[in-house]
Amino acid sequence: MSDAWAPPPGAGSDQGVVLLSLYDRALPQVYGYLRARAGSETVAEDLTAETFLAAVQAIEQHKVPTLTVAWLKKYAS
Repeated sequence: MSDAWAPPPGAGSDQGVVLLSLYDRALPQVYGYLRARAGSETVAEDLTAETFLAAVQAIEQHKVPTLTVAWLKKYAS
């Protein structure tokens, strides 16, 4: 799976729909990235949840240039 991602058709500027679509696409990549770095499934699960929570907060504060898998991985770092 690459970092390339496009919002679902008809999502428009609805960041909630866009984030849910990105979540579905990016979850395995973000979790896998964190699992490799954390060395623990439990820690990786917690960090993954925190990453997506941070993404939601960033969206609410209008601090997201473009939602991408790469952007989420940067938040996960």
